[in-house]
Amino acid sequence: MLPALTALIAFLLLASGVDATSEADLPAVQPAVLTAHEGEEAVEDSTEAVEEEVAEEEDEDKGPEFDEVIEDFTKIEGLFDLYRDKEENKVYLALRPEQLGQIYLCGVTRTQGDGYFFDSASLIQPWGRGWGSFPIVFEKIGKKIFLKHKNVYFRADEDTAIRGAVDRGVSDSILGTAGIEGQPHPESGAVLIDPSSMLIQDIALIGHIFSEYIKKVTYKFDGENSYFGKLSNFPGNTEIDVVLHFRTDAPKVNAYTLPDYRSFQHTYHYSLCALPESDFRPRRADDRIGYFTTPHQDYTSVLREDPYVHNINRWQLEKAEPKF
Repeated sequence: MLPALTALIAFLLLASGVDATSEADLPAVQPAVLTAHEGEEAVEDSTEAVEEEVAEEEDEDKGPEFDEVIEDFTKIEGLFDLYRDKEENKVYLALRPEQLGQIYLCGVTRTQGDGYFFDSASLIQPWGRGWGSFPIVFEKIGKKIFLKHKNVYFRADEDTAIRGAVDRGVSDSILGTAGIEGQPHPESGAVLIDPSSMLIQDIALIGHIFSEYIKKVTYKFDGENSYFGKLSNFPGNTEIDVVLHFRTDAPKVNAYTLPDYRSFQHTYHYSLCALPESDFRPRRADDRIGYFTTPHQDYTSVLREDPYVHNINRWQLEKAEPKF
């Protein structure tokens, strides 16, 4: 027996009134000994318990399963699958892994105006890039999805040394972000996002136009009372309406088309389209002929007089019956 342990036991016996003059009179203390097999089982049980606890914590971090998130939602299948709960006016948009990083076209149109300040038939584009459709891309960064306006306005051929400099010299623009809701789909790997933070915004900068140009009255975007309108879906395009509310507390203009001068709504239509596979070739504009064009700057060669390239805006029209 260890001397220290013997001394401790003797002290305790003396304190209790028992004679402890001889170590032989002390009770024997036997250490607990496990067999090799029992030791292995104890280690395995402990390891399994730790692994189960870690797995449970990871599942909690991932959030609810895909089907749980969209329970009681109506599925609208198409290019980007949509899920809608009309009772809550809640919408989810699903993105498959192969759709991330791909370029799509986004067209925005104001389909309902206020009749006094803004009309109801205007093509809208993020500030600074004129009219018409523009390229977008969905990118996954961590647990968030970024909707970006892809910068295709400065280019260089891929096999040129200057391509890297062009890519580093310009930037894409973020139109909105959304957190991933729940876990990916177990089969397709699709993730769910709430697109309201991307699409329910003052995309036409109505508030800015009032504050900078109209000035007599300032209407501000009211996101809390804006919502999704009609949704429709097709294999090659997803169509989304958003109803945006604008209000003011100082209606200084007699906007006679409004029943209450303090408030009006606009409806904007988003059209998200996949790029079709075709042999379509752009046509360069001729300076001698006036035409609407889409310009970009090409830095592939430094021998050109200027980097600007102008392609005319045209449709790819094909005969329904080639024989005619």
